[in-house]
Amino acid sequence: AMSMLLDLHGNHLSEANDARDTRTIRQLEAEIRHWDIDKTRVETLRDQGELQLGLPRGTHVQLETLHEQGGRLVACKTACVSPTAKLNLASGSYIVIVNWEGFVPMRIPVLVERGQTQTLNPNFYTRTEVPEGFVIISGGPFMSTNRDGEQEIRSLPDYAMAELPFTNKLYFEFLNHFKNPENDAIPYLANALDEEKPYFKDGQWNPPLWNMNTKNPPWHPSWPVKALNRFQAEALIAWYGQKIGVANLRIPTWLEFEKTARGVDGRRYPWGNRFADDF
Repeated sequence: AMSMLLDLHGNHLSEANDARDTRTIRQLEAEIRHWDIDKTRVETLRDQGELQLGLPRGTHVQLETLHEQGGRLVACKTACVSPTAKLNLASGSYIVIVNWEGFVPMRIPVLVERGQTQTLNPNFYTRTEVPEGFVIISGGPFMSTNRDGEQEIRSLPDYAMAELPFTNKLYFEFLNHFKNPENDAIPYLANALDEEKPYFKDGQWNPPLWNMNTKNPPWHPSWPVKALNRFQAEALIAWYGQKIGVANLRIPTWLEFEKTARGVDGRRYPWGNRFADDF
């Protein structure tokens, strides 16, 4: 029965390779590696592709190899490589880590496909060009899932994404920055239940006191702000942009959210292809 299951996975893998269905390929490869106890079928997965680096001299480059372990993609090997190396690699997911003095460090996800050549020639940004707390997401193609659940190759230019969500601390700072916060901030109050809404006292807006006495208070200062509509979120972002001196902050598009969380290889979840309820 196990042999028949592996044969079936192998046939489906061939079909997925022909269709370049990256997510299905990753899922089937993970299943074969998991169930192929004697490792005879795993040898058929060792097809290769090429990664051509086109990085400036003086950059320090490391290559992380990602493998799925316990349902999660984890770095199992890191190697230093030449900035202009042409690498023959097993098909799969990698992270190219680039450090260059005077520029923001880069972590660039790469998908190496069977028989394909992937060229990496990213743009670099100085530390003054990227706000503190933001990271550069390198532009280029990635595997996206459309609203019908079908995978397709999309491409985006470079963009910067905040490393962390806006916190409740920042949100209350925003509510209280108005000249007349008691009235002017009302349109921006979170759409929460009455007992969970902020309250105004001593000249400022405050989180509900009963929330702060629980084990995991929803309004903890370091937690992400929630229950804002788009109008309120855009106002918060515009205020924060003025606060840090950045004019073009905005809400990311759904494609930017997807690429930032998922990477470029079409995985089902940000951490891999299997659901992990403990992650």
